[in-house]
Amino acid sequence: MRNIFLLTFLFAFQVFAQAGTITLSSASLFGFGNCAIYHTSDAQRYTLSATALSNPLFIQVPAHFEVSLSYNSGYSNQIQINPVSGNIATTTIFIRFSPYLSGAFSGSINHVSVGSTSQTKSVSGTGLTSVLSSTTYYNTISTTTTGASLKTALYNKILGHTVTAYGSGSSGLWATYSTTDPFYNGKVWDIYSTRMDANSPFEFTFSVDQCGTYSVEGDCYNREHSFPQSWFTSSSPMVSDMYHIYPTDGKVNGMRNNYPFGEVSSPTYTSLQGGKLGPNTTAGYTGITFEPIDDYKGDLARSFFYMATRYENLIAGWQSNGNANDVLAGNAFPAYDAWFLNLLVKWHNQDPPGAKEINRNNAVFGYQNNRNPFIDSPQYVNRIWGGAIASQPTVAATNFNLMNFTSTTATIGCATGNGKRRLIIARMGAPVNALPADSLTYTANAVFGSGQQIGTGNYVVYNGMGASVLVSGLNQNLTYHFLVVEYNGFGRVCNYLTTSTLASGVVALPVEWLNFSGQQVSPKEISLHWTTASETNNKEFSIERWLPNQGFVSVGKVAGNGTTNIMKQFSFTDVSFYTNPGNTDVELYRLRQTDFDGKFSYSDEITVDKTLSKVSMPKVVNPTEENGLRVFSDTPQETEIVLCDLSGKIIFQTKTTLSHETFIPFESELPAGMYVLHLMQRSGKQTYPIIKR
Repeated sequence: MRNIFLLTFLFAFQVFAQAGTITLSSASLFGFGNCAIYHTSDAQRYTLSATALSNPLFIQVPAHFEVSLSYNSGYSNQIQINPVSGNIATTTIFIRFSPYLSGAFSGSINHVSVGSTSQTKSVSGTGLTSVLSSTTYYNTISTTTTGASLKTALYNKILGHTVTAYGSGSSGLWATYSTTDPFYNGKVWDIYSTRMDANSPFEFTFSVDQCGTYSVEGDCYNREHSFPQSWFTSSSPMVSDMYHIYPTDGKVNGMRNNYPFGEVSSPTYTSLQGGKLGPNTTAGYTGITFEPIDDYKGDLARSFFYMATRYENLIAGWQSNGNANDVLAGNAFPAYDAWFLNLLVKWHNQDPPGAKEINRNNAVFGYQNNRNPFIDSPQYVNRIWGGAIASQPTVAATNFNLMNFTSTTATIGCATGNGKRRLIIARMGAPVNALPADSLTYTANAVFGSGQQIGTGNYVVYNGMGASVLVSGLNQNLTYHFLVVEYNGFGRVCNYLTTSTLASGVVALPVEWLNFSGQQVSPKEISLHWTTASETNNKEFSIERWLPNQGFVSVGKVAGNGTTNIMKQFSFTDVSFYTNPGNTDVELYRLRQTDFDGKFSYSDEITVDKTLSKVSMPKVVNPTEENGLRVFSDTPQETEIVLCDLSGKIIFQTKTTLSHETFIPFESELPAGMYVLHLMQRSGKQTYPIIKR
């Protein structure tokens, strides 16, 4: 009796020990909205905690989304958190949208720890092909003009905009903010108080929380003229030009007053979210300035570049207005004093345009019919005003990974360093042997061999803000090397981190799949079959089956064949489903293929219908020397027969009812070689590799 009690206790303890709990702060994230390809959105965040885990926790995001434990770096397609004594304390997770293709994307963020109940969080966003809502807008602007001449050309392009009334009540600018400045949750996106790396202590609802009077932060929002209206005597059209007027917390706006922007180390006032008022520390000016939070320094700098360009014909006359002399030079070019211009260029380089600013630019264009060119083409800043090279990143990318592949494509990625942008360079057959040069920009093309070369044979396949790209134009029989280089800046101020880069090592498309299928062959057995046309460095296949609240779990392994170009067939019989089913009527399987170096990828998922187990699938004579197919079937079934070559081209197609033994002749002589046969019946579909001798 004692032994029975002990066994019962041990079994209960084992079940209890595996019953780990993963807790998320919410079930979904707000939609990310639009983001141009090769750019990134501002991150959203949530928290998680876990108890009683017996294995590490993996967070996996769908394609075009990225996850990190840090707001500024380390974004990739998957992260791992190791529990301490089985527990994970409350941890902030950052998610951003970074599409490398255009289109609408959605999926689930999976939080998986083997032996524990998995959790998911939904996510969505739309990738746009261009930052521009009007792709021909700058067609008349020369690509070689620089300095004051380029500034004047842009002035002539953006002048004469449609003026929106300043308005009162719910009219004028107030009515536009819900279109130009909505946060992910539909609330006001306040550049003085909406932090992306930390919780905001308050938020504003459009119209409802409009100022009014205020005494403390969080009372209401109003219209902040980032370029103070006292500097242009509140004249039109400047007073209602949306490109420099943002909805912000009324109290913080009031504290900023009409002081210039600057950098402050000894503040006399600090807002709840980190805005600082105090003596300027930027060389060349010691007066009082206001330093906004880092997230929006680039946005504000580009607003000032816009004002100097849009009002090129007026700005020279504003110097004597109020305290405008603190920053204005009294001329049309360069328009600003050197200390302030240097600050604007610095902020512009360290905080490049992201999805929020690009979307706002497109929304304002819908009202004003002009654009901020320094958002659309950030390199205009250097071409007009020059300025120092951007700061060099200090942290390189890590964790190169091959995520998905076909015989000609591969989705590759990394964990980002702390650069605002990165190049991915590809070379066939040997390591990348040339590096980018500072002050140069490189044109990328995700089709291998089509992007700009650095040196000889080193092709740029990605140039952007994200962590992954789908590379096409590859060859299954060749090997490739990739190199990831972090950098900051645009055009002639690019600064590349070349002393520390991420090299991929040898990358070969590991397995070329021909088929993967399954069938229940007895009440307690499901037979799985797959065929590969070739393998490279293939260690093993792990057969994974989906289980409720756990996701895909391994139910067995089959050894690979290392490297081979010979077609190989594999099989595995799963008996675990009988005692631990995933679903009542079907089972869902996938294969995880793992290389000897630890890299892995997945096959397509298949379902096996358990309600059709009494209907056996036909068997085909293979290899065959006949000019036709000889098929054996236990039961008469109407069957569609499709024979394809390895490129997918249909060679032969017919419909027939199979008997015990059926010979289906080809319409013409079939050359010797390897083909793919598809048999489609009511009970399911089978795919066979066929060798014709």
